[in-house]
Amino acid sequence: MAKATFVYVIYIASEPQTVWKALLEGQFTRQYWGRENVSDWKEAGSEMQRKITEGWPRVLSSLKSLLETGRPLPTWAQR
Repeated sequence: MAKATFVYVIYIASEPQTVWKALLEGQFTRQYWGRENVSDWKEAGSEMQRKITEGWPRVLSSLKSLLETGRPLPTWAQR
């Protein structure tokens, strides 16, 4: 049986440089992800890449909320 493929599309009303900074900088990731993440985002199969496959839509929604409203969604720990 073939592995399922999912495509997520999200639109964020922000400058591309701001979104990139939010993805790469630990201080920023802590605000919407609840922790600092370290990755070069280049290596296929990296630990970061494996971790995001389970919760990526939730993480991106929180990032979108933070960049557009200044407030992230509550983190898993806050729920």
